Amino acid sequence: MKEKLLPVLVALLMLSSVFVGLVNEKESIVIKAEASGGGSSGTGGYEPIINYTYVWHKTQNLSYIVKEHPKGRAFGTKGERIAANYIWQWMNETLDPKNVTRDPIDKKWMHLGHPLSYIGPLYRKRVVLGCYINITAYNKVNGTTIYKNLSIEKHNCFPLLKAPPFTKINKKGYVSVSQGENLPITKTLKTGSQILLLHAHWKEPYGWAAATNLSFSRVILPWVKAFILVDWDFNETYFMSLSRYDYRGLFAEYPKPGFSINGENGRWLEEKLNDENYTLTATFKSKWVYDDVESYNVIGKRLSFLFLLWPLLKQIF
Repeated sequence: MKEKLLPVLVALLMLSSVFVGLVNEKESIVIKAEASGGGSSGTGGYEPIINYTYVWHKTQNLSYIVKEHPKGRAFGTKGERIAANYIWQWMNETLDPKNVTRDPIDKKWMHLGHPLSYIGPLYRKRVVLGCYINITAYNKVNGTTIYKNLSIEKHNCFPLLKAPPFTKINKKGYVSVSQGENLPITKTLKTGSQILLLHAHWKEPYGWAAATNLSFSRVILPWVKAFILVDWDFNETYFMSLSRYDYRGLFAEYPKPGFSINGENGRWLEEKLNDENYTLTATFKSKWVYDDVESYNVIGKRLSFLFLLWPLLKQIF
């Protein structure tokens, strides 16, 4: 019995030193502050443990990234990497640097968790090098022409990128180029090369691309070179979705390049198509390339003294 008392006393002494250290640590680093920078007014005399001023300034620094970089802190962008570096530096202020890591993201993305629905690694991205569709409406009666140029650069068109060949999925450096000149825009199939017009509705946003949708199934036909998708129920929004293969990994959801436009432009286009005095044609280009994404998870670890003492306590008790 006496032989067991000594290890117990040693463990208790070690635990007491940990508790004292934690108390002293809190007393040394905690600063009473508020987001406004004032004192403890309105707190009923309670002095918070959190340093609100510290949190306020750090959050402010992260927020400014959105102003300084066009894509903010979006995945794989320069702004996201700057944010990761900020967080890594801040963790190093309070943790041992050897316990703070920037782990590259190297996971794979599966569509709905299906084992055959491999979409691609999270560290790969598609860089859009060009996306536009220039529409020409010619009035056969008076000979006048109306032009409507839509592009990703003008923020009035969103690209629905054509899926790559199955053997080229996620292959770094692969370039996809689709283009056509002066092709007629149609709502129903006609002979010859053409661009098909489709509608998306908010009650069933993906219904237009369903396998049972006869209109979309026509996109697969070789003489349909591209499609225009109208977000029909809203004037200023676009249908936006990535291009991928279906859950079986067999069929491309976007077998041809698509151009998503808002309801306002879509209704103008529909009006001209329904007017027999007009003929509508379009010239388009969709170009993108696979490239790598540099992105990190910033992880800080701090092991508890209790965790370190657990093997000893387990032997004693």
